Amino acid sequence: MTFLEHGRRHGYQLGLLSWTPVVAHRYRGGKSFKDSTLITDAVLDYVHVEGDTRWDTSYFLEVDRATMPVHRLVGKINAY
Repeated sequence: MTFLEHGRRHGYQLGLLSWTPVVAHRYRGGKSFKDSTLITDAVLDYVHVEGDTRWDTSYFLEVDRATMPVHRLVGKINAY
């Protein structure tokens, strides 16, 4: 709910279905799944409208802080 409140305060149009948990994103071709795919804990899809201009923005959310040491989390994020 905090993400919804924050986004709405900043002018984004979003609702309870504006996020998807555990999503795989292929970001590189010709490699193995492990070396070419990012699996995020959630994707937040926000729409920002300003006048006649509309931006569709996706944010990847990683929340492994409680499941791995900080140095592994930093390495995982840097690998993205």
